[in-house]
Amino acid sequence: MWATLYLSADGAKGSGWLSDSWTEFSASGMDALPPHLYWLSKEDDKLYEAQVQIPMAGRTSITIGQEATETEPGRALFIRSMIRMWEDEYAASEGVDISQ
Repeated sequence: MWATLYLSADGAKGSGWLSDSWTEFSASGMDALPPHLYWLSKEDDKLYEAQVQIPMAGRTSITIGQEATETEPGRALFIRSMIRMWEDEYAASEGVDISQ
């Protein structure tokens, strides 16, 4: 998993994490999770579908779609847990508050 924090200028509306998560191996093969890109909103703590458009020329853009209601429960829990841990580590090391 990787995630990047985006904060709005005032630290409120529009802030969140762009995150991609997957599993590299599953003994059964049935439980393996393919990569999937999400937006975790700091405003409402919901996962949303996300898509990155990288054109041949011009600017890259990120589109945030509908709420991701079909996300695997284990994946959603893992994303939220890792991001909370990273936020706590950052706050402790930098002495800043990035919570809502």
